[in-house]
Amino acid sequence: MLAVPDVLITAVGTKIWYLPDGMRCFQDPTEVEWIEDKLWSRRLDEGWDLAQALSAAGEMFKLFSRDSSERVKWLDKGQEHPHRVALQVHTAVLDDLIERLQEEIDKRQLQARIIMSGAGDWRYVDVVHRLAGKLEALEWVRQVYGVPVERCATAGDSCNDILMLDGKMPAIVVGNAQKELVRWYHEQNDHGRIVLTDKPEAAGVLEGLARHGLY
Repeated sequence: MLAVPDVLITAVGTKIWYLPDGMRCFQDPTEVEWIEDKLWSRRLDEGWDLAQALSAAGEMFKLFSRDSSERVKWLDKGQEHPHRVALQVHTAVLDDLIERLQEEIDKRQLQARIIMSGAGDWRYVDVVHRLAGKLEALEWVRQVYGVPVERCATAGDSCNDILMLDGKMPAIVVGNAQKELVRWYHEQNDHGRIVLTDKPEAAGVLEGLARHGLY
């Protein structure tokens, strides 16, 4: 069994959870009563309009589901995560949809950003508060614990990790990363701060930490 982390960042960086004091470091994490960071949640309340985010996302169904072909699906209407609206989008319309969705966001003057992730024919498209995201949430946690930037590494395997990997911290792209993320890595000119590992998954994270002198 893996060690239970002290902190979880979930829902594309819109939720932060802390392990309660005194909990054992090895146990089933699904049995833990995680404590939500209410300060982070309140920070994302400022300027966020869930109704308008839903309206902008809802327009995509009018534009891209006019015939019998289903190309857009709802994943989360903010009921599970109030600072996030999530769609599942077929790659046949993905680029056009993201462009039109950004237009709807701009038209409504929403304080929001679009994050795309996933692999295969169907991808995930999230609309979140402009202050949310994995990097922003990690930076918040880093400051809570007082960890220096150079001692806090990021690791990822998909496109929704790009914003996090593109920060100032040492970064790791693991060996089993999606081809789009590997392509992004090769386009960067920061291969001292960002490393692409030979090993996949957790072994790749350990390899990356070692190459950064952190393990």
